[in-house]
Amino acid sequence: IGRYGQGVTTAVVAIFAFVGFASAFSPHAAEKIEPFERVLPQVKAFPLQLSIYPQLMSMIGELKNIVKPGQKLGVFASGETFNDALIDAADPEMHDRLAWIAHIDGRDGFWLDAIMAPYVMVTDPVLYHVRPDGQRVIGIPAKHLLEKTAFGADYETVKTYDFGQFKAILLRRVKPYRAEEAMDLTREFQQYYPEWKYDGNRFILTKVGQDLQARQ
Repeated sequence: IGRYGQGVTTAVVAIFAFVGFASAFSPHAAEKIEPFERVLPQVKAFPLQLSIYPQLMSMIGELKNIVKPGQKLGVFASGETFNDALIDAADPEMHDRLAWIAHIDGRDGFWLDAIMAPYVMVTDPVLYHVRPDGQRVIGIPAKHLLEKTAFGADYETVKTYDFGQFKAILLRRVKPYRAEEAMDLTREFQQYYPEWKYDGNRFILTKVGQDLQARQ
């Protein structure tokens, strides 16, 4: 068909691909090209849109002033619209400020970094993304923090952020972390998972975790 024809064909294919991509992944573009939707992809995969986005970014702006570089913040929440990974994705400057938490009991065990950190955040009500009995690594510490019991008594409230359906509460440690807190938590988790063990350092390990650690 000649170079001119090939060029036109390539251009048409490129335009169609771009418009198809936009119709599938951009809600604003999809509205503009709705009259042509019969020849465009019917599957829509718009980016995640959070109704709490403005409040979330405002909160993160404050957190960056409170949690200084070199300090850590643990976030005991695992909801689809509020968790540590979401905060990290919303602002990369938070990445090194986050003390990552365990989310799934059977897979993760419990990671102690979050309660070793000078700051923690917990939601009221507690947010889960699976059944609470599969996320006791979220629920048990969150309960202590909300009720100021066990290790939760070592914190003071800094500020509460109201997101409508839940509140995010920022707390600061007022007493240094002690290994006894890990041992107390281990005994509490062992009521549900007798095989879990504290490694004497940063983790309360599942049986699989213990086996992996023994091989190292």
